[in-house]
Amino acid sequence: MSQSGKVLKEVGSVNVLSSSAEFLNGTTLGALNLSNEVSLITTTGSATATLADGVAGQKKTIVVGTHGGNLVLTPATFANGATLTFDAALEYASLVFDPAVGWVSVGGTATIA
Repeated sequence: MSQSGKVLKEVGSVNVLSSSAEFLNGTTLGALNLSNEVSLITTTGSATATLADGVAGQKKTIVVGTHGGNLVLTPATFANGATLTFDAALEYASLVFDPAVGWVSVGGTATIA
């Protein structure tokens, strides 16, 4: 599908513009890309990922479209805790970066620990 010349990609039951998101698949995902506001993830087993500090006001949304195992995301600096755990399909987290305190959760269904 396309919208304004951009390709829509389906992840689970979520459609997103592919030019605005990164698509990751597997168990050892490494660092999420800060250049993309959205990271859409398919886990194929227990998975881990990291998130570096951003810039003031930067937004980042992480969505697990297809769940094959829990994803534990560890931000470099996280105001709400130490990790986010995504343990079901279509769980998500919306974050905003504040240089004073790090990534701040502003919504979502992932578990914060």
